[in-house]
Amino acid sequence: MTHLSKILIIVPDRGFRRSIEFALEVEGYKAVSFSTMDAASDEIQASKADCAVIDETALKNDSASWNTLRHVPIPVIMLVDRAHPFPEASFVRFLIKPVFGNALITEIRKLTGDKPDPSDTSLRENP
Repeated sequence: MTHLSKILIIVPDRGFRRSIEFALEVEGYKAVSFSTMDAASDEIQASKADCAVIDETALKNDSASWNTLRHVPIPVIMLVDRAHPFPEASFVRFLIKPVFGNALITEIRKLTGDKPDPSDTSLRENP
């Protein structure tokens, strides 16, 4: 399987982070993960990824965190527990947790332009 886009994951909870990594890798994405924004800062600033998935718990609920997010040079999907506390922004897509089914994969595909491999039937549900 060839890798699709490189996805940066920033999620403090190790179990949740590993779950997202697994889901992305199964779909053919290259997942690179960190537990904090600080740990991921070099990767973010170098724009070495095609998209970032960031859990709201990786940010503080203040204007400084929002400004940090505003300067991420790649598309961002923010995972939130409820309606987001930040103002609407074109550079962030919000998904409310828990994220069911392929909602995260669908959003990543929209942002990266990746298409699923039609020849890969290994994970398709049987009708």
